[in-house]
Amino acid sequence: MDLHYYPCNRILVFLFLISFGSFTAKAQKRNNVWVFGNHAGIDFNSTPPIPLDSTAVSNVDPYPVPHFLDNYYTASICDINGNLLFYTDGVTVWDKKNSVIERYLGRWPWSLYTIPLICPYPGNDSLYYIFGVSSGSYANRLQYLTINMNSNGGLGKIVYPMPSTPDNYYKLLLTNASVLLAGTTHCNGKDTWIVSYSGGAFYSFLVTEKGVDTVPVVSRISLSLQNYLGSNIKFSASGEKLIFPQKDNNQIIVLSFNKATGNFSNPVKLNAPTNQFLEDAELSPDGTKLYFGSYTREDNGDDGTLEWHYIYQMDLNAPTPESIEKTILSIKTLPDRVPCNPYLCYTLNRTFQLGPDGAIYAGLRDNTGQGFDTYAGIIPAPNEPALQAGYNKSFIDLKREYKGIRYN
Repeated sequence: MDLHYYPCNRILVFLFLISFGSFTAKAQKRNNVWVFGNHAGIDFNSTPPIPLDSTAVSNVDPYPVPHFLDNYYTASICDINGNLLFYTDGVTVWDKKNSVIERYLGRWPWSLYTIPLICPYPGNDSLYYIFGVSSGSYANRLQYLTINMNSNGGLGKIVYPMPSTPDNYYKLLLTNASVLLAGTTHCNGKDTWIVSYSGGAFYSFLVTEKGVDTVPVVSRISLSLQNYLGSNIKFSASGEKLIFPQKDNNQIIVLSFNKATGNFSNPVKLNAPTNQFLEDAELSPDGTKLYFGSYTREDNGDDGTLEWHYIYQMDLNAPTPESIEKTILSIKTLPDRVPCNPYLCYTLNRTFQLGPDGAIYAGLRDNTGQGFDTYAGIIPAPNEPALQAGYNKSFIDLKREYKGIRYN
């Protein structure tokens, strides 16, 4: 094996752990505050985690574009000590005091449905990239801009070069991009891979202390993408796997990722149970278990509809896609019941997100205006098999009807 070409081998990983162990421990707090949904969030700086006291609650937005909608993704970033710096839904950016970070002349490269992703500059704690792909203006283009946290008294400011033009404050990386975006750490523990999908291939861009490499690593893997808005690709905690819940196909695609080279390989297509509709999926911290939500729907005539929502686990250690599908087990003894009729109507768009504490957080039902189901559920031991993984439907009260946990 060429040690230079494969820097993730055990020898160099051992040396890396000696050199960068303390850095990694601090970097893990970058995601300690989640902001998402209907002005809700979770603070993981406490054990157990606690709901955020407040986020952007103003009814007056200087940029009258819809944000924090039911299926919007959000991203937030903390300093190395876990203190919130800023957050965004890709349409607006808020600082740590929940005030809008202003745009110069109203210029902004994304609108409507957007998936944002925040990435620190390697080696510079003052600068941050915001990557994004949207369905509105500049549609289906992977782009990024820069936030300088040393500006505006430490509250942050978007970097607009002067003299400013409508196009010089952001950089274009990819056209014809699907509204899919994820990132994971390079195996050197310092750099970051930013990944999106376009025209039958995954594109991996490497972020280093020299900037964003505009020449991507391209992995030709054809996927049948239809109406994928509301889904997103997700890396495992180790970064060695990536999943994509394809709702329209009721399939979950699992791929292997080489953190040294940026290449994807070995796509595996896994099917949700017959006659069920796929919602969302997530991986266990060790990458061996796949969790997903799906549901059945019944027509109750004059009583409207009735849905039954399940949470399942698959064992990815099984050798073939067929054998993996045979490991499907429900981790809930009873499904969530979701009725909708002229008198009472719930909705449930199940979402999953792996937390920095190693647990998986699950969204619950919503009954807008009625004050129900402000809790988030938890799978506390997702590395364990089936029922041993556990499930607590009412683990944390977020105090708001948060719509869904779509944190990128």
